[in-house]
Amino acid sequence: MSIRKTVFLTIGAAFLGLFGVLYITIRSTLLPYFDRFEKQTVYLNLDRAISVLESNFVYLDRTAKDWARWDDSYEFVRTAKPEYIQENLAKNTYVDLRINLLAFYDRSGKLIYGNLYNPESDQLEPLPEDLIDYFENRNLVGATALHTKTQQGIIPLDPAPLMLIAHPILPSGVDASPAGTLVVGQFLSQSEILRLGGIVQLPITIIPYNDPNLPEDFIAARQMLESSIQYAALPQGEDLMAGFTTLNDIEGNP
Repeated sequence: MSIRKTVFLTIGAAFLGLFGVLYITIRSTLLPYFDRFEKQTVYLNLDRAISVLESNFVYLDRTAKDWARWDDSYEFVRTAKPEYIQENLAKNTYVDLRINLLAFYDRSGKLIYGNLYNPESDQLEPLPEDLIDYFENRNLVGATALHTKTQQGIIPLDPAPLMLIAHPILPSGVDASPAGTLVVGQFLSQSEILRLGGIVQLPITIIPYNDPNLPEDFIAARQMLESSIQYAALPQGEDLMAGFTTLNDIEGNP
């Protein structure tokens, strides 16, 4: 072998060895940093998703207060005059307010009016009996509810969870006893979830915590979240990482 070839081979071997050292060094020092950075980004995006859900509750609470602290609403639950329904509770009211449920109860917990807006059929439908029972059994309406200012939370329903606000009905500008309770609700339907995802420019998926058909990544994330951590992050292939967290219902269950 010539001296020139020997020199080239020696230099080539040296560069390969140097590259190997650099690769090992970069992998051992930078990749953990990138992994932490990626997870922190996922956690920040989860914060944004939670914030947009909370802003929905703020909107529902404001809507409930506007209607519950209105003299006409106060008079309606005391007299049940049909003119109030005809003038104020048409389908367009639900559409314009971006809500799916309005229910008025008197002091005793008797339902004076209650309907659901179904966007698929574009029609108003009576409240299901099981939902009426739920409101009564959880003291969201009736005499006990009158002693609380506002109740809010998520009710796990099929086919979509319901974001709910229950507010005492009071006259405007006057100290008086509540005449009843107003319940306002909005379904976290697929279209609503897409709308919320568009606000934060991220895809959002909501699946029941105990769904027997949970995807494998959700099962793995649930196991991580059950160890009392707030967020979990799991890779989705080579280029993506998904974030997971739990939403508690109105009774404090995930």
